[in-house]
Amino acid sequence: MNWIRNGFALASLGISGIAIVGWVTGEHLLASTSTEYIPMAPSTAICFVVLSMCIIFVRRKGATFFNVLGLLASSLVVAYCLLLLVIGYGVGGDVLERWLVSQPERFGEVVTGRMSIVTALCFLALGGSVSLNHFAAIHDRSDRTLAASLALGSLVIASLVLIGYAFGQPLLYGGSHIPVAVTTALSFVTLSVGAIYAAGPESWPLRHFLGPAPRAVLLRSFLPIGVGAIIMYSVICFALLREDGANTVLAAAATSALTGGVIVVTTAHIAGRIGKALEMAESLRLDAQEELLSLNAELERRVADRTSELESANANLESFSYSVSHDLRSPLRSISLHAGVLREELGASAEGEIAESLEGIESSILRMDALITDLLSFSKVSRIRLERTTVDLADVARQLSALVTARHNPRARVSIPDSMPAQGDAHLIHILLENLLSNALKYSSQVEDPRVELGSFVEAGETVFYIRDNGIGFDPTLFDKALKPFERLHSSREYAGTGIGLSICERIIGGHGGTLWAESEEGRGATLFFTLEGRPADEDS
Repeated sequence: MNWIRNGFALASLGISGIAIVGWVTGEHLLASTSTEYIPMAPSTAICFVVLSMCIIFVRRKGATFFNVLGLLASSLVVAYCLLLLVIGYGVGGDVLERWLVSQPERFGEVVTGRMSIVTALCFLALGGSVSLNHFAAIHDRSDRTLAASLALGSLVIASLVLIGYAFGQPLLYGGSHIPVAVTTALSFVTLSVGAIYAAGPESWPLRHFLGPAPRAVLLRSFLPIGVGAIIMYSVICFALLREDGANTVLAAAATSALTGGVIVVTTAHIAGRIGKALEMAESLRLDAQEELLSLNAELERRVADRTSELESANANLESFSYSVSHDLRSPLRSISLHAGVLREELGASAEGEIAESLEGIESSILRMDALITDLLSFSKVSRIRLERTTVDLADVARQLSALVTARHNPRARVSIPDSMPAQGDAHLIHILLENLLSNALKYSSQVEDPRVELGSFVEAGETVFYIRDNGIGFDPTLFDKALKPFERLHSSREYAGTGIGLSICERIIGGHGGTLWAESEEGRGATLFFTLEGRPADEDS
């Protein structure tokens, strides 16, 4: 990017430098290229030299010496051209021209050595562009679209002037306005392109021409050759038709041939670039596809290995839990047997600390037995293979209701609907409802009128089952804690249990592809909701 910018700036510097040499040596032809055209004014050449140096030494960021100096120098150029346009010639605005060329020669109705009004306007745009580039660099701004837009305006005006020269009809010649010299137009074109590149690839319009995107490739391919072919075609046609006595048939044939040639060359060039871009894109796509397939295969292999490791680890852990729980039964039975023998031997004579110790042993045996039972249940739930059948949760609840109520809360009233069909494993559903009913009855045992209700409803096409009690409730933010094994929200002194029942419920529901959640308020009861995947969305029961 920098070498392109500097190359165009050096081209403008060279043209304007040659013009200055021409004025110093009196060889005005160096400033005009032809005696038929007006030479570049020395003040114009000086402005080009200043702006060219500013573009060459512009830095991308930072308040460096060159950026600050460039901002000041380009601002002086803008200020001078603005002064020239506002005050005008002959009343002090052209002080630099009068100092440089005090006795100008005449070129038709105008004098030489004076800056054209069109040139001053272009310098306002180009000088503003260079100033904005330095200002953006000092303040570390990447988007310099306004600077590039001003340079593009200068480029368009200078290009129109050059087209006029190419057709042999320089713009504004023969009148009282000072025309733009051909060397001036050339310098504007090169310096404007340099200023656009100085704005950087992040700014419009340069960002549309750079990079591998199809739009950028097409613009780089089509725009230069298309514009060049049209200009060349127009110049040749103009040269053929302006000659006096030209053979119109020959001119028409030549024009047709030129038209066909321009179309063929332009189309071939664009087709070649598009074809090359498509081939490259296809090659990149195939490479990316091959790499993606390779990555997918590697990822699938890693996932399969990791899944196998996790399954093996879970199986080992569950087997260990089952073995430990099962093996604990034997010493627990022995302890229970000895405690029973001790109770029989002591009989009614067991008093004081001996009686309390014996009761503590028996109580601990019961808690340990319950814990082992729950551990075995937890392990079995993980090991059972799911076999789905149609299960009526209402029938299962009625089978469990009498036994569970007698065990935990004989005073409670349990409300069960006529039917709650679902798709699930019958054995696991039995364990699930036994744990949920036990919890509901246990935690409502201390209220005056304990009630437990089972039911279901349809929400978003999905059947949701629930069990509601009017017991002590709990803080709903602690529900996730209650789902962890051996975590309790109430002490075992208040409510018996091992703290593993909800963990079993969550695992059963998760194994069915469902979800378990709760709504509760301390002192106002609790409602546990759950879903089971694969169940029919029946009407509310």
